[in-house]
Amino acid sequence: EGELTMERCSLGGSDRRTYDMSIDPKRCASNALEAYGTSWVYMRRCLVEDTIGPGVAFTDESHGLVSLCLFTRCAIGMSFDHNCEVTVRGCSIADTFECALWCMPGVGEATVSLEGNTVDGL
Repeated sequence: EGELTMERCSLGGSDRRTYDMSIDPKRCASNALEAYGTSWVYMRRCLVEDTIGPGVAFTDESHGLVSLCLFTRCAIGMSFDHNCEVTVRGCSIADTFECALWCMPGVGEATVSLEGNTVDGL
């Protein structure tokens, strides 16, 4: 349905946070970006930080190419659900609260390709 191209962007909350539910709703985004329907998302060299949900969530039949991005201080780095098709290449995921990558238990078959990524600080 739509296409989004992002390069050298910053997404997420407005301030560094610790995982405190009384603070999170005021300073953090739930998701920095959510792709759904048949949308295409291209992200390159972006910073995604300070979310209380996934930094980026792909669902439905969305498609994505995420490359050379940094995800930090997100509850979940990226989530994948339903019939999405996503390639994640050369990204760093650090200091997540819950997990770096999450294939959600939705109905369907997500296809995720991971190439040369780094995960640390879990």
